[in-house]
Formats: sequence, structure tokens, C-alpha cells
Amino acid sequence: MALWLAHHFPTLIVWYHQRKRKKEHYGFKLIIGQVKNPEQFIQSLHKKGFIIINLQRNNSWHTALSAAIAVTSQKWYINKPEQRQKEAITIQPDLILSRLAHTIQQNQLQANLIANKPAISVVYESDLIDENKQAVFSKRICNELNLPFEPLKGISIKSNEHSFEQSISNYHELVELIQASEFAHHINH
Repeated sequence: MALWLAHHFPTLIVWYHQRKRKKEHYGFKLIIGQVKNPEQFIQSLHKKGFIIINLQRNNSWHTALSAAIAVTSQKWYINKPEQRQKEAITIQPDLILSRLAHTIQQNQLQANLIANKPAISVVYESDLIDENKQAVFSKRICNELNLPFEPLKGISIKSNEHSFEQSISNYHELVELIQASEFAHHINH
């Protein structure tokens, strides 16, 4: 029921959680595929004074590989380092093609949704990839939002400590497949 409500009436869910937190500032992560009409939802948040923080990844190839690993391993996040993937896995070629196409489509949709709206840009590769960058980002975001500085809190555990080349048994086959496809310009490893 809660997922259905969030999908069809996301503004009610935001209002509920905002009131429940009873804090001066409130924010949340929006994955645009989780709401029925993301354009209308973002517009309503913008009108209510919400500030958009646009999180993006510049490397579509790595985003697609991460998603393909998650789908294949059935692990989208981990809570402890010992839960990391230990063995190399095999990614099905059609899965990497569909994940890359989906990533490119979602990136374009996200760009279109925030076009002409004030937004703070956050780039995973330059702002969040490690703890040092996160510390710098934390100060920057507090300054941009005119908030007192607070370090970022939370657990940030990479789901894999190895390179994609080491983590995916058929990595070179996937690279060749993408290089021979319409997505060749997205591959940058």
C-alpha cells in the first residue's frame, strides 16, 4: 500500500515525512521511476520551495555495469564489508545492453526534468566517490544552502573493492560488445 501511495501521490508522502521529522530542514532521495508523474511532482516541490540537488554520474558505462552487477547478484547495497562480492560474476550481454540504454534514457529524463529550474549539481565521481571528496562536498553543500556545517553521516561501503575488470568474468567480452554497438562512445574504462 505504501509503495502504491508513494507512486501515485508522492506529495502526500513527502508532506507526511516532513511533518513527522519535526526538523527545520528536510530532504529525500527521489528516483524518478518511482513516481507516476515525475515532472508534475518536481514542479510541485519546486513551487513549495524545495531545493533540487541534482545527483548525477558522468560515467554511464560504470553506472550500467554497477546496475548489471546488482541485478545479477541480487545485491543493490551492502551494510558490512564482509557482504562484498567475493567471486567474479558473469553478466549476460543483453543485460548490459539494456542497462546502458536505460542509464542513458534516465540521465536524459533527469536533465529534462530539472531544465530551467535552479539546482545544485552533485557529481558522484568528483563529489562523492570517497570519504575525502565527501568531506569537501559536505562543506560545499552546507555553504550553498546557508546551513550550519555538519559532516555527512551514514555508512558508505563500496559493494566491491575490485575493479570491474576483476569483478566481471566476461568484462572484455562486454567491452567488445559495446564497442561494436551504438553505445560505443559511452565506454570509457
